[in-house]
Amino acid sequence: MKQCPETEQDRLNRFICIWGDGTAQETEREGILYLADIPLPIYQEFGFPELHGRKTTTRQTVSSSSPVNAVKKEPVPVATKVVSPYDRQRENMDNWLNGGILMDERKR
Repeated sequence: MKQCPETEQDRLNRFICIWGDGTAQETEREGILYLADIPLPIYQEFGFPELHGRKTTTRQTVSSSSPVNAVKKEPVPVATKVVSPYDRQRENMDNWLNGGILMDERKR
């Protein structure tokens, strides 16, 4: 993640997973910018550099329930490869910046 030094990425990941909503959405409410549903001034209070997410006009929520008529697909076997913790964290942050959910690496 280019917005945050590599040394701070794990700390930022934990902060967003614990206190935020795990998305990279940047919204504005009552003149205050929010990133992952945390006001941007809070990031500054914790010493993070200036961060920006995907700008949205409305807040989207992630639903954990599956649709009633969802079609279940069989998993496709994938060859496993060894991925370093650094590469996993980078993929996680890239996914988050593209609107995905920031995963807590401690649970993998």
